[in-house]
Amino acid sequence: MMFFLYIIYCISFVACSANPVRYELTTKQGNLVYYVEKPDEEKTYPFLIAIEGSYVNEVGPLTVLRLHEKLSSAILAWGVGLITLERRGADGKQINTDLFHFYNTPSQRLTDHLYLVHHLRKNNPPGWNGKIIILGGSEGGPIAIKLSRHVNPSVCIALVGCGDQNFKEYIWNVIQQMRPLCYTWVWPLVCWWCSIPNNRSKYDILCEMMKKNPDHKKWWFGQTFRYWADALDQCEVNDFLSLACPCLVVSGSKDVGCSSTDRIVERAKQLDKDVTYACIEYMDHDVLNPQWGTLKIVQQFLEDNLLITAR
Repeated sequence: MMFFLYIIYCISFVACSANPVRYELTTKQGNLVYYVEKPDEEKTYPFLIAIEGSYVNEVGPLTVLRLHEKLSSAILAWGVGLITLERRGADGKQINTDLFHFYNTPSQRLTDHLYLVHHLRKNNPPGWNGKIIILGGSEGGPIAIKLSRHVNPSVCIALVGCGDQNFKEYIWNVIQQMRPLCYTWVWPLVCWWCSIPNNRSKYDILCEMMKKNPDHKKWWFGQTFRYWADALDQCEVNDFLSLACPCLVVSGSKDVGCSSTDRIVERAKQLDKDVTYACIEYMDHDVLNPQWGTLKIVQQFLEDNLLITAR
């Protein structure tokens, strides 16, 4: 049980009451469901699009409303509207599991968020001032960065989801971090039970096998082969270094990806990019735990960039 909790803890960014309004957006691949909440403001306001992290099989497919509800009260209090987008196959408590697994890849999620932003700009909802804040955490961080490169929002915010390595390297580092948590005699049993390669050569072979067999009904390490085939080679370095908007990056000193984040932020600053970096001491991947004050950091960043007024 503790092992599976650790997997969830390491590679997910999920939330634990809001009153969002449900909308549908028609695409060639079927309808997308998204949720909107607007602040109680007489003046116009920006929208924050929040992109959640990865789903893992041990949890089961769940709605994005988990994240929406966790963020809603703080964001609305800033005078900002909140938008979240379901993965395909999810519609609140109604989830088509097969459809969900088939479409659940980072590339598809990026495409769907592009649909959302284009739809928003085309229809220009009443009260919206045209400004977009894009925020993503964990897996949602690279998606937020890539989305921001395409649509040039007012700002981009990446929470424990920004680094200079591809996802294949990140997951290998996660596995290596898990090893010391197990007794020496337990680790081989864990590897056998969960099909975790015990050396790099076997890991490389496994990754190539999944890329050649992108089956959405076969699983490894909490995700489908289809997911891994899409995700493993993805990297956000070029997108991050090409951003034209101000960017906030938040990492935790205890998170497995912290050193990678340090490096990419340093590269961005050498290029005179407008990057604000907060590395929170002792924090790991649990970025939305209130004890870390992450939303306060986000609030200050938005105030500094004149997107909200001090409250």
